[in-house]
Amino acid sequence: MSMEGRDAQQKRGNNREKGWSPYHNSFKTKLLSLANRAKQIRDEPLRTLMHLVDKDWIGEGWSKLRKGAAYGIDAISANKYAENLDVNLDHLLYRMKRGQYQAQPVKRVYIAKKDGSKRALGLPTVEDKIAQNAINLLLKAIFEQEFLPQCPMVLERTKAPYRQ
Repeated sequence: MSMEGRDAQQKRGNNREKGWSPYHNSFKTKLLSLANRAKQIRDEPLRTLMHLVDKDWIGEGWSKLRKGAAYGIDAISANKYAENLDVNLDHLLYRMKRGQYQAQPVKRVYIAKKDGSKRALGLPTVEDKIAQNAINLLLKAIFEQEFLPQCPMVLERTKAPYRQ
């Protein structure tokens, strides 16, 4: 094996060991530039944001997903979704960009409480959670600048361990 191949493997390995998503470096740059832009255009209305969402944003949404969490009405777990991850994320992004993505119904589960009553839980599908995470990151980058003008955006809160 050549040194170049080993170096590339070590870089990929280090990326995972630190708990970062493989999309994180590019995403971090985009996140910072979006936060800086949001500071500059405070008084201008935002008309559309979907053009900012790309594979890096969706990938970061995936990395923030709790992989062991309960799945939704489609009965597709995170592990099953990960079997064909790149194709699935590309297809999700394509549908989101074209305005064809529609969230599936939320699965309702009732959990018994100590007092005998029941608490309702809504369980979205894995794909819905990924889309929600990506959009959440986008909106947070913009609106944190509005609510915390004296503090720079804290990237520590956007660090997500890469779980699969």
